[in-house]
Amino acid sequence: MKAKRILLFIVILLLIIAGALAFIYFKTDIFKTNAQKFWKYANMNMDVIELFNSEDMQNIRNKRSSNPYVIDSDLSIRNGADYYKITTKSSANDSNNIITDVDFEYNNKDIMTFVLAKKSNLIAFMSKELASGFIAVKNSEIQKLAKDAGIEDVSNIPDSINWFSILDVLYVQEIDQKYFTDAYSKIIEECTSKENYSEEDTAVKINDETHQATGFKIVLTEKETKEIAKRMLTYLKDEDARGINFISSRLKLLNLPQKYTEHDAITGEIDKLLKQVDAIEASDDKFIEATVYVENKQTIQTNIKIKDGSVIKIIYKRDENKLYILQDQVNEFLANSDNPIVKYIGNIKEITLSNNVGDDKNSSTIKFFANFYNDLEIDYNTKITIGNSGEASLEFEKTPRIVLNEMESDKLKSTYNMIVYGLNKIYENKKTLLNNSIFENTDDNTATEVN
Repeated sequence: MKAKRILLFIVILLLIIAGALAFIYFKTDIFKTNAQKFWKYANMNMDVIELFNSEDMQNIRNKRSSNPYVIDSDLSIRNGADYYKITTKSSANDSNNIITDVDFEYNNKDIMTFVLAKKSNLIAFMSKELASGFIAVKNSEIQKLAKDAGIEDVSNIPDSINWFSILDVLYVQEIDQKYFTDAYSKIIEECTSKENYSEEDTAVKINDETHQATGFKIVLTEKETKEIAKRMLTYLKDEDARGINFISSRLKLLNLPQKYTEHDAITGEIDKLLKQVDAIEASDDKFIEATVYVENKQTIQTNIKIKDGSVIKIIYKRDENKLYILQDQVNEFLANSDNPIVKYIGNIKEITLSNNVGDDKNSSTIKFFANFYNDLEIDYNTKITIGNSGEASLEFEKTPRIVLNEMESDKLKSTYNMIVYGLNKIYENKKTLLNNSIFENTDDNTATEVN
């Protein structure tokens, strides 16, 4: 009996020790390597997805499908001396009955206004400069309709049109977030060794406030970066069906035609990119340096430096629901790239992104601001409010309309040609206005009667 008590005591003691060690390992950084600590805190940057995928945002997204709502948005772009602004107001009874008023300005002058509508299975457009009512299509087999109208190449036309908002584009399920984070950070870990990682205590200044932080750093050479890129692209192309499906769903949401959204098209583009990466002549010189700064077990800033360029700083303030991306000067290495996206990254001066949910949990305001060193400035704001259908400029049921799908072949072709002619005349008029930066009221009798 005594022996059994001793054995029981030993078992309990071992379980306590094992539990304590497990707690220390999973809940603290003791026993973790620099690589494990780097990826633990680097992956916290993915928390930024909570900007658009919190429980409050989920509720707003769900309410939108069966409740009236209003979306007010404005996008302004300043490029040197040129200033463009697009203002939209969507008034909806539910997700299948929506009227959107759109106004386009150039240098504070009205250039064009038009209305978009979604009514059950109809998608409609109206510009008073073109027609006196809505021109509508049934939201299915649009490619066939285009072919019947006389369009020879319909490959760039989607077969149906998604009516999406910024909330839909930015929505990522938590399970997807975890999957992609785990899968692709694992590839980088497999391609690196402990020599790639380091740790240091340092002071970090954020918004004039100094933080005593620990920096976990990874440094990659050109060859290592090239190998990681090849491994990731190969995995995505050959093994990650879930990743391909995710990309396809986002491309479809943006109304790209099937030739861009199907599986083979996406993997084909990845294969082209793989060949481009494979052709790069890489050296053992340092290429990427990324440092994650941690204070009180929270990531407070992430720095990314490519070659000898300037440092890009990423700061996610959870308490403000705001993301900052900052760069002290032009990154010459990136700014000289032939790729326009890379060029703009090299010219980042400041980017801020925020999302604030109203106190009543029935509204969300997303703000995006980007300022670049090459005299480009982008400002975008959108607010969705649930429970109020608002006031649209037109009532769909009371406005004349034609439905192209319901026309006979000859009538369809003539109507299509008339629409193209009207749009070309409008384009020529607006092109002159935009080029000369002069706005004048014009009346070219381009309107088409809609009965």
